Amino acid sequence: MTQAPAGHFHASHANRLKLGHGCFHPGRATPRTPRCPAMTPADWAGFAEMTGGASGALTGLLFVAVSLNATRIAGHHGLRASATQTLVLFIAPLVMAAALLTPDQPDWVLGAELIVIGGITSWILLGIRRVKHNLNDDDQQLIAIFNRRGPNVMVMLLFAASGISLVCGAPAGLYLLLPASVVAQVSGVLNAWYFLLPPPSPNGTSPSTNGSS
Repeated sequence: MTQAPAGHFHASHANRLKLGHGCFHPGRATPRTPRCPAMTPADWAGFAEMTGGASGALTGLLFVAVSLNATRIAGHHGLRASATQTLVLFIAPLVMAAALLTPDQPDWVLGAELIVIGGITSWILLGIRRVKHNLNDDDQQLIAIFNRRGPNVMVMLLFAASGISLVCGAPAGLYLLLPASVVAQVSGVLNAWYFLLPPPSPNGTSPSTNGSS
């Protein structure tokens, strides 16, 4: 009986092992079988660049919206607090992107940075909420459209949870940065749009309605 050359056997065996692009199930792996590389924060560089660029552009949009209504915003504590709240919602993803793009830092350091970002964001937004709570009823009615507690709490918790999971050795927690960034930017865009709208009149009707009567 003719026996196949040893080199042919090893080549065929190697070709079978290459199925699945070099990634193997643990039950089928041999001692020399390469494993799929684990996800690392460096894999999120593209996401960080996109998020940081969007946050920078939206911050510019906010300054345009505020400058168009500078007189009205400057004379109202509630509107100033709402503008600061919107700025924080844009800056938080920008700082997060800068932390993700910082090279050669351990995972636990990045996790600690994300926890700090979530903590500082919480502290600022809670302080802004206290300022709004001390306003009179008319002022609170004027800024009621900016008061969305749910998105603010979600952004704070997701940033902190992502950092905690990374410190604990679970890089998959970085996926929490996606909803955190999206919620922060969408909420900030809505706030910037509201700054461009005409202020409501005290009786709840629009200025155009009052002018035509």
